[in-house]
Amino acid sequence: MSELWRHSVAALGREYGSGAAKATDVVSDCLERIGAVDGAIGAFTHVDGEGALATAAAARWDGTALSGVPFGIKEIFEVDGWPHTAGSLAWRDRVGEFDSETVRRLKAAGAIPIGLTRTHEFAMGVTTQHETRGSTHNPWSLGRVPGGSSGGSGAAVAAGMVPFALGSDTSGSIRIPAVLCGVVGFRPTHGAVPLDGVVPLAPSFDTVGVLAREVHDIALVFGFLSAGAIWATQRQDLSGLTIGVPEQFDPPIGPEQTDAIRIAAGAAAELDATVVSVVLPSFAEVDLAIEFQRAEMIDTHTRVLQTWPAQAELLGESLRSRLGPLIERGADVEAGRDAMVRVRAAADRLTVDLVLSPVTAGPPSHVTDPESGGFRDATLRCNHLQSVLGAPSIAFSVGLDGKGLPVGVQLWGKRGADSTVLEAAAPLRAALRDRLPAWPPELAQ
Repeated sequence: MSELWRHSVAALGREYGSGAAKATDVVSDCLERIGAVDGAIGAFTHVDGEGALATAAAARWDGTALSGVPFGIKEIFEVDGWPHTAGSLAWRDRVGEFDSETVRRLKAAGAIPIGLTRTHEFAMGVTTQHETRGSTHNPWSLGRVPGGSSGGSGAAVAAGMVPFALGSDTSGSIRIPAVLCGVVGFRPTHGAVPLDGVVPLAPSFDTVGVLAREVHDIALVFGFLSAGAIWATQRQDLSGLTIGVPEQFDPPIGPEQTDAIRIAAGAAAELDATVVSVVLPSFAEVDLAIEFQRAEMIDTHTRVLQTWPAQAELLGESLRSRLGPLIERGADVEAGRDAMVRVRAAADRLTVDLVLSPVTAGPPSHVTDPESGGFRDATLRCNHLQSVLGAPSIAFSVGLDGKGLPVGVQLWGKRGADSTVLEAAAPLRAALRDRLPAWPPELAQ
């Protein structure tokens, strides 16, 4: 195996441009890497090595950013001819009949799909564990969860199996695995990237995004996903930007997560940002707004996908234990919709450009007891606000906690401020990069 698996999207472009590597070299290296490390991690549920190599053999580098770059696809995205299970035994026999719009756009840009990454069943969970179908483990500690629901994508990127992967985010499903796996994850403004061909969860909140190792790579991929607007990441500092830090965190977060916010805010100030305290909409209001999301989840499973009750016995314990009580209780649609209006109005009154806030309240749970200690509920609560707002948010790790696990933050802005978020994240991430090893220690070779 060569060292090509270590390369970022941008670095691969330079290799192709200079003639130092070909697409077949890169795809072969990624496939070898998957074969070497994924047995322990479980990031992929389907690998099409033959198809990827055939595509690579026919590829000719055309100077565009994604030409010849392999990538992973979260298994809720439909891919023509590939399994389309959405992580569930209820769909175990389904095969994709077309490419989702996002996959089509990436293929058109010359990127090479290499396989499907594991999701928490039907994208409704934050641990990416399943008692019979297989689970994903955190590359930094195989006994810990990688986050979710895009846990397979986060783990695949963190372990060097692909330079980037598609994910989706309804209430943190990109941001959580990005931080817990030590990579970068971007949830764009809701609606900025089409959802065609993506299994729904709560359509008013579902958002397609990207996980990669560098902010610049995220910007390159997002440009193609969002109909060709190529975002530059040229900022060297944060001058002229005002960044808010919440006066208090609701739910309460652990000391190491608090330190991560402090470290990121300090780095932002050193990069000439104006850092101020802000008061965010109350958690009580945000939680009420999430009633609308819960209503959409109920509708998705009872009417759209028709998994409940007809296929309830085929659902995994994690999904069944949440979905059943949720459907039985119901959701207050009108109260949720009204609260969303109030929360968005309150957020619009913020006078800052961006906000720094936590992604998790504590370390990832153990794979042997993934729902323990309130991990799921506290983690979701850290990410609900941005989802209610439909706001763009980029999440990344800023260092390691006392257990050697990544810990990080999210930087987010108002709807439509995707370019501002990406531009600001680039120098901030660069200033903090040395606090986190490039690779999980056991996977550095």
